[in-house]
Amino acid sequence: MSVETSITATALTWRCARFIVPVDAEPGITELAIPSGHNEVLTIVVPPMASPGDLLVFRSEEGSAWRLSIFDGDGNTTSTWNIQHTVILPSRAGRGPMLLQVDCQPVPVALKLPEGLPWDRVHIRISPGSTQKSQHREHHQITWKNTEADPPAGAANRHDAWESLATAVHLADGFVSPKIKPGSAPPLCVDGVFCSEAVQEGELIVRIPERLFLFAKRLRDYSVDALHTVGTSLEALDGDQCFAVFLSFFLHDALERASAGSGMVPDAIFSEDCSEAEVWRVWRKHADLCLGVDFREQSHVHAASAAFEECSANDCSWWPPPGCSSAFEHIRVQAASFGKAFNLLQTKVPETYTQKLSLAMYVRAVLCIISRSVDVGDGRKTLIPVFDNFNHSANAGVRWSFDPSAREFAVRAKRYHAQGEELCICYGAYSNPIMYQCYGFTQHPQEEPSWGYPISKVVLADVIRFHFERLDLASLPDNIFLDSSKLPPGLVQMLTVADEAGVDCVDFLYQVCRSALFSARCDPGLRAAVRALERARA
Repeated sequence: MSVETSITATALTWRCARFIVPVDAEPGITELAIPSGHNEVLTIVVPPMASPGDLLVFRSEEGSAWRLSIFDGDGNTTSTWNIQHTVILPSRAGRGPMLLQVDCQPVPVALKLPEGLPWDRVHIRISPGSTQKSQHREHHQITWKNTEADPPAGAANRHDAWESLATAVHLADGFVSPKIKPGSAPPLCVDGVFCSEAVQEGELIVRIPERLFLFAKRLRDYSVDALHTVGTSLEALDGDQCFAVFLSFFLHDALERASAGSGMVPDAIFSEDCSEAEVWRVWRKHADLCLGVDFREQSHVHAASAAFEECSANDCSWWPPPGCSSAFEHIRVQAASFGKAFNLLQTKVPETYTQKLSLAMYVRAVLCIISRSVDVGDGRKTLIPVFDNFNHSANAGVRWSFDPSAREFAVRAKRYHAQGEELCICYGAYSNPIMYQCYGFTQHPQEEPSWGYPISKVVLADVIRFHFERLDLASLPDNIFLDSSKLPPGLVQMLTVADEAGVDCVDFLYQVCRSALFSARCDPGLRAAVRALERARA
């Protein structure tokens, strides 16, 4: 959906100080310290539209903020600037009009946005407005464009798909309580599971037999012979990549069925085994539900989707984009990994089925695995129908368990839940970086069980190049985290490799932390947050 309109926003107002932009200044990056009298110094970043030699004039009255005017080298007011700025609506944004402060240069603005969803992109263009300026306020025209990425055409209504899946689970000897339903609620507005009626403590909510779990191998075994042979040629890929390959075909099959209205579509990708018709029915209904998942609410998914769709399978080096925090490096790594699988798949799939090899469905399969799968050991991941719709909470009101003898998965309420309350499970005691990488969200700082920080290969490469040349970067693990409460396996492995190479582990860890801190302070995506933290600690 795309909407365009124009609204008027009032600039937040910035005694008098003048300063000429130095010749070597880099607009948007260079910081200036400008004496303003009364032992005050203004510290600003050179505005992006200013040029070396331009005159910056700051005005303020007692008690008011500083406002800025820019004059070019000829003494003319630089008033023809036209700024474009992209804002991602914050996760805690409520539905409906909201007041949002946008940190645009030369002055920040406060504007009311029309109705939007969290994580929608709002494209803002700021240009000079009315010349009728009050003494201390400037007015500028703001043009915004709100863009959404809708679920695939033909996807079933979420509530209808949920009811169909619940019915199929019952027919397969499972159980889904009639007291629960899908929904979403602020501040995150992410799809989850809610109570349509009050749920008592200890009450059974969901029970799923193990035979209903979706594994990569089982999907491959059900595929037609021509695609079943493809699986053997993909053995070089890891489990997640193979899972994404066959899940993408499964989602494509669901999309074709939805587009056809009902019934089997000719030349289907998967063959139905009548001996397990009830299992097959659950899988299909689960695919219908996955097909309609709205991933727009998750910033992680926005980034991953862009990485998968816009970069080629062999070159993801452009990600993260300029100005983006290096904290997104893991998305580039994931995109390269899964891109390799998709590229290999294109060369292995029989020509008859190439039209069914959809990049859109492959991306959706990858996102489902990243954000909804369950690790069952031995490097295997599975999608568990119904259960993978529950969201995380540090104070989870729901517990789950697996009964090895009965070979079934059960979910029960730990406490009483009122009607309309969301039912949440706990994904584990993980720090925010891990939560973000695995599931695409972060927790409130008061709920975060520990502090963590990912160590990138870029940081390790710098440390090795300048301090420890005897170490081989390739011998170090890919996932290295610092955690305030424990020693993660990747960190232990890194120190073990360093020790075996005759490196002082204490010195090595110190240099790694020192380099990571320097990298964070220089990261353009983290600069504002680091400065805010320094001000709060001052």
